[in-house]
Amino acid sequence: MDCCCGSSERSHRDGITFVANPIIITGTNDPQAPHEVSVTNNKLDVNATVSGVSDTNLTEVGGAPVSLGQDTMAASIPVVIASDQSALSVATSTTGTATRTQVADSATDVLLLAANAARLLATIYNDSTVALYVGLGTTTVTTTNYTVIVFPNGFFVSPETFVGQIRGIWASDPGTGGAKITEIAP
Repeated sequence: MDCCCGSSERSHRDGITFVANPIIITGTNDPQAPHEVSVTNNKLDVNATVSGVSDTNLTEVGGAPVSLGQDTMAASIPVVIASDQSALSVATSTTGTATRTQVADSATDVLLLAANAARLLATIYNDSTVALYVGLGTTTVTTTNYTVIVFPNGFFVSPETFVGQIRGIWASDPGTGGAKITEIAP
């Protein structure tokens, strides 16, 4: 039995009414490969044996195109991990090196920490009695051109992805302390 209804019109054939766009049922008259078709509670069941090559379209899902490679979350296809999936390994990095240095407070721009491509994190504690102006990068830091102000007894943590120079200048030079710096690297 062959039937293809390419429109939303009702089609009657062999006592079956098709009302979909499109419904394709392909069968054979070969008694060795029968296809059973039944309708129960508005559900169409087809019992058939499939052999040979089957084409699967992997370029779209639900009619929407699928791109290859990394994509934004909104344009991605959600993936569900099976409940009986074995444990997935996650690679982590640990460190055992923390280098501590100190820089005295100064009313002129000073290098607090040199660039370090291996840096994972840096912390700066201001134990001076005046504010410390911190700048990320090679540009001279001033009290009007800086990244962040670290007030007396304040603490700053650099962005984890920043490996460049960290510079600083204090509001004045009271000679009462400075910056206590810890750099963490692998």
